[in-house]
Amino acid sequence: MLALFVVAGAAALWSFVWPSEDPWVNVGAIEDFPPGTVTPFGSSVEPLAFHLVRLERGEALALVARLPHPNPECVAAYRPDFVFHDRAGWFFEPCRNELHDMAGVRVLGRWHRDLDRLAVEVRDGLVYVDPNDVTRGARHPIEGYEFESGYELLPAGRY
Repeated sequence: MLALFVVAGAAALWSFVWPSEDPWVNVGAIEDFPPGTVTPFGSSVEPLAFHLVRLERGEALALVARLPHPNPECVAAYRPDFVFHDRAGWFFEPCRNELHDMAGVRVLGRWHRDLDRLAVEVRDGLVYVDPNDVTRGARHPIEGYEFESGYELLPAGRY
């Protein structure tokens, strides 16, 4: 009886330390996400709602939509019609008036870092996202951001 208890305990510990469940979620084929597109996954009430971004150069990113804020309305939504510095398509978060570019880099606002990212892999033409592997957005000053149109960032309060 004791041996059975030890074996059952060891099996439970093994499954806790090395879970067998694969955390990667297949979100679709890479050709379903053409370069220059943003595809939302989840809703604003889900803590890990994210946007799958396919940059023009082909790289795939998964940007976390929710910011660490108690208000569930504080979601960075992609606004393809929003034009700033002659460029359309920005992530906008209304609670702090945050503006992030398509790669999640903070351009304007009070938040001090870029959007968080989830791990992304492309395997055999399929895109996988790991919702458990979150990388915090980088902290950096917003001075020196270069826009494609050649303009520099305007001083705070003048946009």
